[in-house]
Amino acid sequence: MKIIHSADWHFNEKNHDEIAKCLDFMVNHSETVEPDLFLISGDITDSKNLSLDSRSARTIFKLINMMLDIAPVAIVIGTPSHDGNAALALNECRGNYPILVSDMPEQFGYYLHAKEWKKVGGEIAPEFIITQIPQPTKQYFINHGAIEDTDKAISDAMGILMVSFGNLPRGLEHLPHIVNGHGQIGGAFISETQQLIGRDIEVLKDQLKSMNADLICYGHIHKAQVMGNNIFYSGSPTRMNFGETEEKGFYVHELNNAMNAPIDQYEWSCESEFIKTPARDMISIKSDYTCNEEVMTIQEYVDSMEKMPKNLYACGCHVKFEIKVWQDEVDNLSQSKIETLFKNAGAERVKVLIIRVPRESVRAARVLESEVLADKIEAMAELRGESISISILEKAGKIENGDSEPWKLIG
Repeated sequence: MKIIHSADWHFNEKNHDEIAKCLDFMVNHSETVEPDLFLISGDITDSKNLSLDSRSARTIFKLINMMLDIAPVAIVIGTPSHDGNAALALNECRGNYPILVSDMPEQFGYYLHAKEWKKVGGEIAPEFIITQIPQPTKQYFINHGAIEDTDKAISDAMGILMVSFGNLPRGLEHLPHIVNGHGQIGGAFISETQQLIGRDIEVLKDQLKSMNADLICYGHIHKAQVMGNNIFYSGSPTRMNFGETEEKGFYVHELNNAMNAPIDQYEWSCESEFIKTPARDMISIKSDYTCNEEVMTIQEYVDSMEKMPKNLYACGCHVKFEIKVWQDEVDNLSQSKIETLFKNAGAERVKVLIIRVPRESVRAARVLESEVLADKIEAMAELRGESISISILEKAGKIENGDSEPWKLIG
């Protein structure tokens, strides 16, 4: 059984073309994979207020319809501020296979002969079982369980709920069991070195494992990662900001059972492959002219950038260029010229940030940082625009070194 797992599309009008490009790549790739299921783990839109007649909404419906012509689709609602209830409109998508969109925790079976999602039960066993775990919200758990309004209480309630989902009806334990969820898993990384801790209602890996699932697919964290032997974040299909430097894409999971094992003793193993999308590069460059002013003027500094090779940057990349300059030099710096230089080198979009540094502030800081009296006097003179003779500096050094009659040095 093959599953394509994606999440965190965050469709919006500003980045429509970039997101659509990466998801078109995924759908085209799926025709080669021939999946048995598409999992979309929440945050399809960037705002719950996205208009249904917008270009992004039309593209989402088109993509889902294309997927439904290939395999069944299961979607969970993500962060309320992103998906909202508007994502439930995706239930109206149509194709050769059915769609399942969940805004509350629930468990379904997929019945191949009827091409239907149905609650588990009856004489006919489904092809596989899917447990849908949307973004946990206080409203859902308070309304359905009258529990205390705290993140920990909700996390504990999630644990109880997951245990119940792990107790499959007798005779169905051998079926593939897949979890599709959205939210924060304890220990997840949002970058190569930074873990996301204590910002949302959090579920633990042990709670997830209590569902006895063969594959657990999650969304919410934009960095693709493996959280355990069978727990995955797919990450977002493209880079959303300059902090996202990791590879972007989606997962292809394949569940296989032990050969020659009796049907009631099937043990499903999971093999997973991360497929990279043609996501744009987001490049951050920092430059400090205040450290180069003795080498060249500000104009020479900008002119030197004209030697930037053509096609230096991948087509479609975004560049954020941050330059630190003296405040009195800002008028000599052409922001539009810098933008043009980067675009000529291949960048699609350029953001120039100019950090203005008052010379007086830096020089005053030097006075405070100086440890030697002579250095303090020299820094103070520079701040006031005065000159200091070598003899004065020598006398300051002798005074600091403990000359027995320092008054003789003054005159």
